[in-house]
This record gives sequence, C-alpha cells and structure tokens, in this order.
Amino acid sequence: MTPSLSTLEALGAVSGNLCAFPGCFAPIYDTRYNVLVGEVCHIEAKSEDGPRYNRNQTDDERHGFDNLVFICSPHHTVIDDKSRVDEFTVEVLKKMKRDHEERSHNTIPTEDVLERLVRKIVELQAPPKVLPSLVPIVESQMDRADNDMAIDYYDLRVKLHNNGIPTQRR
Repeated sequence: MTPSLSTLEALGAVSGNLCAFPGCFAPIYDTRYNVLVGEVCHIEAKSEDGPRYNRNQTDDERHGFDNLVFICSPHHTVIDDKSRVDEFTVEVLKKMKRDHEERSHNTIPTEDVLERLVRKIVELQAPPKVLPSLVPIVESQMDRADNDMAIDYYDLRVKLHNNGIPTQRR
C-alpha cells in the first residue's frame, strides 16, 4: 500500500515546496528540471525493520497524512539513521511536521507545480520494470600460429545471453 493521491496532494500543498527539517530550505520539487528531489518520510516507519515502527498502526494510518512529511534526501537519511532514533522520536517528528505546516500555511505552490509533484511521486512509487540481464559469453579459438615469429592468432567472438525476462516475439 502507498499513500493515496489525495494524501500526496494535501502533503504537497502544505509543504510550501520546502523540506520540513528545521532551518532547511531545500526544495522538494525542482520546478526547473521537473524532478522530485525530496522524499516522502514516514514518521512511524512503513515496515517492521524501519525506525519508529508501530505494529498497532493500521495501513491507512501508516500511509495517511498525519504520518507523512516531505523531507529532503539528506535529512531523511539523518532522521532514519538507527543511531539517532532517540533524537528523532515520533513526538519530535510530529512537532517538526506541525511547525513546518504552520510556517507554510499561507504559502501555496501553483497548481501546476503541485500536479507535477504528485505525478512524479506516483510514478516513482510504481514497481520498477525488470530489465533484461545480458551476460557476455566470450568464445575464442586459435586460428593459426606463425611459427616463424612465435605469434599466435586468435579469433574472438562475444555473444550476449539474456538471463533476465524472456524476449517476447509478436
């Protein structure tokens, strides 16, 4: 399960297109290059091995607005660092989210930026396409030897074998 489109839109609308980490002015969405540079951060982790995981939380709560905040990639790494869980508790992150949303309350990103932001997040959450895995197979054989000069000649051939998804012929 992933956050709903309406949750991502609401999150983008209150983010002011800025990282929620105090004092950080990193954008969440690069409007010039149309690239999502920030990340959706779960306050209480989305998986059991993540920091601050709450087994009593439902999937709807886990991927709901109150448990999510936009953070730049470096600060997301800092927040989720297992050695810092005592520093970045659920309470600390909820306060960070609340303070950030209050600061951004009257900052409204344009509809175009918001739409591109949400579209990019949805695109990035899609399961990755499995790419073919090509393995080179090198064959060599000795063609002839020039015994007068002690030089060996080799014929080298390289083939590619697809170990990934099978080729589909139509």
